[in-house]
Amino acid sequence: MIGTCVLAVMLALPPSHEAPPTAFLTYESGVLVGVDWAERHGSSLHTRSVLTQSHVIDARIELRDDETAVRSMVVLTAAGSAPGKPIERSFGGDAIYWSDMTPSSIEQAVLRARVLDHASVRLAGASLFRDSRSDVEVTRVDSTDWIVSCHRKRYEVLTDRLGRMLSATLPEFGVTIERREGFGAERYPLWPPNSSPPDGGYGASDVSIRAPQGHVRSRPRF
Repeated sequence: MIGTCVLAVMLALPPSHEAPPTAFLTYESGVLVGVDWAERHGSSLHTRSVLTQSHVIDARIELRDDETAVRSMVVLTAAGSAPGKPIERSFGGDAIYWSDMTPSSIEQAVLRARVLDHASVRLAGASLFRDSRSDVEVTRVDSTDWIVSCHRKRYEVLTDRLGRMLSATLPEFGVTIERREGFGAERYPLWPPNSSPPDGGYGASDVSIRAPQGHVRSRPRF
């Protein structure tokens, strides 16, 4: 009977390459400064990272079974502006995608390290935006605790038993990343610069100021 119950629980858990829609919330000194929505189906990963409610990194990434990246297409958008031109990248045969501004890449580093199955591995982290790579070092502390280091940043990562990131911290920067299910985009709406905040706490309008020399200067008024 116990064996049957354990089997039922295992079957209820989706494999790591079929993860439900997830939001990674980034807090700095307790303030929410970014959300990365990630959804994976098989080899296709869609991640939409919103920073300070103003800048959007929308990436579609094709992955291999060994958790390395094949190619990506990224669109950058500033709130209130038209989307930028798509940036397409190919990664070669041994790189993971990596961006400090996309927390799902931390999870991807752990998933790749689990495939290699060593106590410590050094990965090639390829940028989503330019032809550059960074060394990403992943160290296994135990079955669910990891250290992911890149660019002098040392993430202390907690995962579930399938390698999916539950949380990560950058203690020296006061940064905490939390996995959250059911966190919709409406809870972190875009906020164009110099516009009224989404909560309507105050208003903003353009005003013109005429100087004695006859010049006219326009600026927002809050």
